Amino acid sequence: MKSYPFYFYTGILLILFMQICLLLDIRIVTIWATPTLWTGLILLTDGILAKTNRSLIKNKALLKLALISVLCWWMFEWFNIFFSNWHYQGLLQTLHIRYFGYIWAFATIFPGVLLVYGIILTIMPKILYKQFHLTSSFLVASFIIGIFFLFMPIIPFSMYYVNRAADPDLFIWLQWSANTFYSEFTAG
Repeated sequence: MKSYPFYFYTGILLILFMQICLLLDIRIVTIWATPTLWTGLILLTDGILAKTNRSLIKNKALLKLALISVLCWWMFEWFNIFFSNWHYQGLLQTLHIRYFGYIWAFATIFPGVLLVYGIILTIMPKILYKQFHLTSSFLVASFIIGIFFLFMPIIPFSMYYVNRAADPDLFIWLQWSANTFYSEFTAG
């Protein structure tokens, strides 16, 4: 029988625990369903990949990837101000606890997705693909164009959109800093 690291079993228990809480509709627990289930998925899948070079925990890449995930998801939330594609319901009223939940949930998405991809590659190692090479000038041009498109919807009417966020308190720090800057600018 193949042995798995202890956190593999912790991941299974987290997923089972949250599924039971969801079935029983234990609201005080299920409000944390997204980060808990993603954390369970990360622990479970990384445990499966522990003996390969795809383990994020073994390769000490989990925290770095979690940070990248948080930053990218804040960017997605920023774009949601402009596009209003999703809204959160049933959020905790306490802002600092809500921010903890945001950071925890955002930190789990990229690692979870990449670990599932690692599982798929382990199961199907011979996925055929055509390799192609990109020149450095193409990569630089793509990066510059990407940065342009990243900031294009943000710059013109940024502060007008702050209250359109999925959760207006998500960017309260931005509104506060902009108001502080504006009041300092006009006071002088």
